[in-house]
Amino acid sequence: SDKSLPEDRGNLACQAAYLLFNEVGLPGGVEIKIEKNIPIAAGLAGGSTDAAAVLKGINKLYDLNLDYKELVRLGSKIGTDVPFCLCGGTVLAVEKGDQLQQLPDIEKTHLLLVNPRKKLSTALVYSEYDKKKDKLEIPFVPTRRLVDIIENRNKIYWNEGWGNVLEPVAESLVDDIREIKNILNESDVKFNLVAGSGPTVFTILDSPETGAKLIKNWPRPEDLLIKTCTIPVQSNGIFRKYD
Repeated sequence: SDKSLPEDRGNLACQAAYLLFNEVGLPGGVEIKIEKNIPIAAGLAGGSTDAAAVLKGINKLYDLNLDYKELVRLGSKIGTDVPFCLCGGTVLAVEKGDQLQQLPDIEKTHLLLVNPRKKLSTALVYSEYDKKKDKLEIPFVPTRRLVDIIENRNKIYWNEGWGNVLEPVAESLVDDIREIKNILNESDVKFNLVAGSGPTVFTILDSPETGAKLIKNWPRPEDLLIKTCTIPVQSNGIFRKYD
């Protein structure tokens, strides 16, 4: 649906299809239609999600009966986010993103995504991180403590060390990020952070109404704002309902 999306192997969904067909020696093909509802190169793992959906879809369409571990193995060849997108829910990903630990669902959390309608290459952000990590103020993220909070189903307080080590790098590449965060910090919201490699910023809302108010009064007309919420992990193909 987005003309700027590549329609060849430059698209992760296309890569996933070729990989799976070649891996199992499967004759035939598949037609892929992508209805794009989030920006491209926005730090939201949209391409990885598409690739994960293609792997799952072909597996089901052709009755390949590949198990989850096999799909993760294939997904990790496409991108580090693909295994997580195959899993979903709240997950601890370590090593190259292919070792996953499923965690209990966090409580339903309302979010607002703010994107400055600028693309940011993940490869560039990682490259700049390697160059600048000794010069920038990189936040320490106490991963084990945060995982313990989730595993023990304790109440989440958003000032307990949640962070993104790529945020300072993304900010150094896209000035809009700081301006967006400043606007959010002056608003009545709990927490905001760069999503993935950026440039999208997400903020935690106390209610959908707060998000609607922010959107109505947002001072930067060029930005894309999306109101959404966290979703629980799938169980037998059906999303569990929150308590």
